[in-house]
Amino acid sequence: MKVNSFWLVILKIISFYFLGRIGNMFSSVISSIIFLSEQNEMDNYNLLFTIFHLFILLFFIVLFYIFLFKTQFLINKLNLNLGFENENFTFNLNLKLILKVIIILFGGLMLIDSIPYFFTDVYRYFKNAKRNEVEGISFPDLYAIIFYFSKMIIGFLLVKYNKIIVRLVINFSDDKKVV
Repeated sequence: MKVNSFWLVILKIISFYFLGRIGNMFSSVISSIIFLSEQNEMDNYNLLFTIFHLFILLFFIVLFYIFLFKTQFLINKLNLNLGFENENFTFNLNLKLILKVIIILFGGLMLIDSIPYFFTDVYRYFKNAKRNEVEGISFPDLYAIIFYFSKMIIGFLLVKYNKIIVRLVINFSDDKKVV
């Protein structure tokens, strides 16, 4: 494996960390938007909070795109090949297999991480709904349930459609010659 190929693999692995952050922020943005839509009066703090989450989500999407699809550009800009002109590594890795494993791991971690929180929040919701109904208080929040449910869906989709995602990554990548 050449040094350039090594950096391509490492940067693509890092890109999937950003994918995990995108999943978290996407779920948070959905929850914030639902919260805002249920408000009778527009609260500046909640609106600012939602806009801030949208900017963070956009930032992570840009980083994900650069690290995954413009990897060679990133290697050149950061001079990661500097000092390694003719050196090779002795191990041989298949980029498709590495990407597939990473996608399955991140999706599985998102799914496994979300399941207990989702069911805990569903239990709390129904427990509080019953108690609040008796006391005449409005129903408890659904935001945590929506957050963890959307995170579970994203994790499941990553695991289920990992081959399609790898094909898309490779097709839209600027470094097809390494694959």
